[in-house]
Formats: sequence, structure tokens, C-alpha cells
Amino acid sequence: MTKTINWHYPRTDTTATILGLLESGSTHALTIFAKRRMGKTELLIEDIWPAAVKLGFEVRYASFWSNRSQPQKALLDAIGKKTQSIDEVKARIGLPGNYLETTASVRHPQSADDLDQLSAVFRTLLKSKKPILLMLDEIQTLASDSGEYDDFVAALRTILDVNKNRIKVIFTGSSQEGLMKMFKRQKAPLFNFSHQFELPQLGAAFVKHMTDAFQQASGRTLNPSASLRVFNRCHYVPAKFHDLLRSMLINGRVDIERAFEDHQFESGEIYQYQQVWEGLPILSQELLKMIARDGEGLYQSERLDELKSIMGVDELSTATVQNHVDRLRRASIIESLRRGQYTFAEAAFAEFVRGRASK
Repeated sequence: MTKTINWHYPRTDTTATILGLLESGSTHALTIFAKRRMGKTELLIEDIWPAAVKLGFEVRYASFWSNRSQPQKALLDAIGKKTQSIDEVKARIGLPGNYLETTASVRHPQSADDLDQLSAVFRTLLKSKKPILLMLDEIQTLASDSGEYDDFVAALRTILDVNKNRIKVIFTGSSQEGLMKMFKRQKAPLFNFSHQFELPQLGAAFVKHMTDAFQQASGRTLNPSASLRVFNRCHYVPAKFHDLLRSMLINGRVDIERAFEDHQFESGEIYQYQQVWEGLPILSQELLKMIARDGEGLYQSERLDELKSIMGVDELSTATVQNHVDRLRRASIIESLRRGQYTFAEAAFAEFVRGRASK
């Protein structure tokens, strides 16, 4: 009989901390921030959900990423269910991939019917005698400069405010800029509603768990030091490391550093980044190189002179540069954490751009 290998690394301490804060009344809402593929969704479903059930919570999970054209429907569907099982969600949900969004989906704003339905589904949910835990994944999907979901989010906040003794909330987000739009801007419907909790970075214990699982599955032992170095080169992204081990398992590999080099090309990541890069205008490429260096001062006169020299033009306006920066932001390639400061949405793409800058 084939034995089942447990690849899931339980974040026991993090789970205990989060639920302890919510259960004790220290806060009624937490926002977990981490970049894509860092394990936020796995933490919610594999760790927090079953632990919360043991504590007596009625749990509801909604992924706004699963319906980006109508994210409000994801919440309404989740809250409107009589019950929601972990197995059902695991079978249905599509986890965010490691990619750059270069096109935006058509979004449909909330309607009056959505607002009515929001009140109705919460009235039904609150009939439960249990305390309620809402886990709202990738909440920044509801944020936008145009504010098309502001009324919906404001109504949600009112319900959560009124019922904060009954309803605890965990938000997650992979966009720091998106979360700032949701929770830090004074006119945002969720302004100061939640305390941010930064997901701790995994390290040696995670690597050991994964390489032990690899050994159980294959009978082959991986070099511990080399495995740690490769996890570092994966930018500490657990999903990337797991993908690599899965590929090694299938292909009978044991040299993890050599396998990592090959896997970067076999997985299509480098090709994908190359496609994104080649699809950008030259000015956008040069701006990304500057952001990869330090991320500040893009509109200073010396930077504009540098860009003009590179592009061989006599004139380059601040407005033109701003237009390219805005397009990079809308494509989720870069983020702005404060005025005039930019960073990459993905560390791996930043590394790719640095490679282009050195050539």
C-alpha cells in the first residue's frame, strides 16, 4: 500500500498567535500580509480553519481572487452557504499562481441587489449560536482608485462593526499597496479597521520538513546546506521550493542546486519574465532598471536626463514618466508604498530585471 506523504508544513505558532489575539478580544480583525505564493491561503485552510473549529467557531472562507471580475460575489457565495467544508474549498479554490498580471479583467461594480443580499446573508449567518470567523483572502481585490466597490465594503464594515463581539475577521493580502488603499487611506471604507500581521518568513525548519518529506517519498537524501541555499535563491517562497522538489521527485534528481538551475527554465518562469519584459516599452524597461537599483527619485532632473540620454531624445516630460509608472502599477509589476517610492511586486522579477541591467 502506498504511504501518504504529508508535505504540508504546519505553522503551529503562527496559528496559535493569530487565534489567541482574536479569541482573547485583543482585536476583532487582523490582516495577514505576504507576497504571492508565500502560503497565506494554505495557512488559512490547513492550519487556522481546523484550529478555529476546535475552538468552537463557525468558519467561512472567501477568496476574492477566485472571481476578480465580481469579487463581491465571492463573499456573498461564502456567507450564504449553510455550511462550508474544508474539503469542498480545497477542491474548488484556485490558488494564485506565480505570475505577473499584464492585463486587467473587466470588473463589474456592486449593485443595490448585492447590498441587500449582503445584509440578508449576514442575518442568516448570525442566527448561529457559535462565534463566527470570516477568512477573507486577497481582500485588496476590492480596492480600486475608482472606488466601484466602496459602498459594498462600507456596508460590510458596518455589519462587522456592529457585530464585532460575534464576528472575528482575518483578511489576507499579497499587495502592500492594495492593502494601504483598503486600510490606511482616511477615506477608505475600512480605514483603521484591522491590525496588520506580517506573515513570518519560513526558514530552516520548513526546509527540513520538506526535505524529510522528499526522502520519505523517494528514499533519497538531499544535502541540508544546499537545500537552504536553494530556498534562499527561491526568495523564501515556499510554493517555489515545493514545486522544485516535486519536479526532482518526478525526474529522479538529487543534486538540488543543479536541479534548481534547470527547473527555472523548465518551469517557464524565466520565459514568462522574458515575455513580460519584451512586451514593455523601452522607457518602462529603463524605469524598472532604476527601481531595481533603489526605487526612488524617478522624477528628479538627473534621472530624467539619464533617461533622455539612454533613449536618445532631447525632451522627456515628468508626465510621460508618470504615465509609464502608472501602467506598471496597474499591471501589478510594481507597487508604491509611499509617495515617490516604488518596489517590485515579485522579488524574482526584480532579480530578472537586475540581470537585464547588468548586460
